[in-house]
Amino acid sequence: MPRIHTTLLITCIMAIFGFSAPLRAASIRFLPLDEEIAARKLSFRGAKKATKIKDLSAQKRSAAYPFVAGKTSLVLVALDREDSSGKPVTVAITLPPEISSPLILILPDAAAPSGLRTLAVEDSNIGFPWGSLRLINTTGTPFLFSYGGQVKQVSEAYAAMDILPDSEVHNMGVQLLKPEDPQAVLYSAVWEHDLNIRKLIFILPGADAQPLNLKIIPEDKRSKKK
Repeated sequence: MPRIHTTLLITCIMAIFGFSAPLRAASIRFLPLDEEIAARKLSFRGAKKATKIKDLSAQKRSAAYPFVAGKTSLVLVALDREDSSGKPVTVAITLPPEISSPLILILPDAAAPSGLRTLAVEDSNIGFPWGSLRLINTTGTPFLFSYGGQVKQVSEAYAAMDILPDSEVHNMGVQLLKPEDPQAVLYSAVWEHDLNIRKLIFILPGADAQPLNLKIIPEDKRSKKK
């Protein structure tokens, strides 16, 4: 029997009798929003046992940790907080089915027992290309993002918004504006655009007279070749 027919027959038999595809090995990285979160005692649990996250830093991605992707529930474990039964509080990590290189952003959430929430984003070079910008809005307020003569709506939701500026642009003016009053500038700067650098950008509430703060974590493709 030809190989393709054999593979198809096996797949059909597995579906009929309720067998699922085997779980696959994968790796995962973590990035806390600030040093306060980075200093906490955290681990994550995938297939079976929990793995302590030892190298958390608010300035860079953690090392890659192995886990088993598939029908396993993945959770972040707050070892420094307990529930009513004396067990460490957990935070669910939701991985989109199509994600291949997950980066788990660990963000503050005062309403959660753990004080944390998670957001999984695709961190592969295909899902997050070199030269692109990834905006994460943590303020709960929508904005307009103006860059290089273009304007995009930034949702108030905790979600990743990716932008790939024109490859010919080297320096571009960027602004964050109020949707109800585009003349009200909340942030303004000139950014250097480099096709070798991708930027993860957190939009944060401002302090004092500054309406907003931006935390930018650049990653340079050239540094990976050294």
